[in-house]
Amino acid sequence: METREKRLLTRDTVRYAVKRPELKNSIKWLLKRKAITIKKPLTKEGRAEIKSLALPELHYRLKELELVESIVDELGRRISVTAAKDRGATLIDTILLA
Repeated sequence: METREKRLLTRDTVRYAVKRPELKNSIKWLLKRKAITIKKPLTKEGRAEIKSLALPELHYRLKELELVESIVDELGRRISVTAAKDRGATLIDTILLA
């Protein structure tokens, strides 16, 4: 993998990793704003409870969060593969996936 591709991979990973907590906070804020109490809204059970509420604004944010999480996971796997092949990339793997 070329250096340019590695940079793009790293940049994408950081961009999506930053988006994840923004979405989590947005979901929590919407729940609070609507006076909905879910003890642990981002667990598997909490997400199921949010989906059962049938509120579009929460549903869309939750879907977006799940998409971002899957992208971060996929990018993390790509970084791990790259790091295994490139000793110089090991540090990036350690920093981003910690």
